[in-house]
Amino acid sequence: ETGDRSFSFYRNHTADVMLSPEEVNRGMIDDCRIFHFGSVSMTAEPSRSATFAAAEYAREKGKLISYDPNLRLNLWESAALAKEWILKGVVYANILKLSEEELVFLTGCTDFKQGAQELLDRYENLKVVLISLGGDGALALNRECTVSMTAYPVKVADTTAAGDSFMGGFLYKMLHASASPESLSQQELLDCLSFANATGSMTTTRKGSIHALPTMEEILQLMNS
Repeated sequence: ETGDRSFSFYRNHTADVMLSPEEVNRGMIDDCRIFHFGSVSMTAEPSRSATFAAAEYAREKGKLISYDPNLRLNLWESAALAKEWILKGVVYANILKLSEEELVFLTGCTDFKQGAQELLDRYENLKVVLISLGGDGALALNRECTVSMTAYPVKVADTTAAGDSFMGGFLYKMLHASASPESLSQQELLDCLSFANATGSMTTTRKGSIHALPTMEEILQLMNS
């Protein structure tokens, strides 16, 4: 009724978990500005090793690295193992995106701003932490400032891909900012967050994932309304 969704996974020995470190296309990483990864590929070998090999290569090449843990506990042997490996991924991240559930899971902190600040203090590689709060909006922090905003009012049909499109929107807008992530001013950080919120909000108005992604025109129309 609220447009929320649940997942069932059928992936024993499927292609996504069988990717090996040797199969990682490093040429794609050479050509990118941002390397983005998540934790679903960490739930089994050899894809776990491939994920970290790719992240390590991106770091060696000085790429901006973004990370969305995208917690799916039913893919892990235990919650403890999930937390252990997900936190190992944070070591590589410059931009970290978490849901409220993931923030509590990783930090034990129910104060979103405090939990995000704890992560910034703990991991010197982090430049920006994003906390998506569903219908309540989102929060963004770097070492200079904190911004937050409510979600755009839309009629939700399906929340699938909302977090992914939110992250994509933020990264897109950030690439067009004049400053590096850690140097974004309060207004620049807010502009990135507003664009991300609009992108995520628009995605929820249609069912599905890829074909639910909004156009630039739709995003700007929502922001201007």
